[in-house]
Amino acid sequence: MKSDWLEQPARSVFRRPRGTLSWRQVVISLQTILNYSPLVVGGRSALELQG
Repeated sequence: MKSDWLEQPARSVFRRPRGTLSWRQVVISLQTILNYSPLVVGGRSALELQG
């Protein structure tokens, strides 16, 4: 990209170059894009969040 405020890591994917992206941000983004469809964290990640 010509500007410095967006990067294109993959085709049709854009992101801001500030910092790293966490899996929690990805889940929230997907829930928003998919209109809160049944997208949940499962498996080991869910168990680690519960403690």
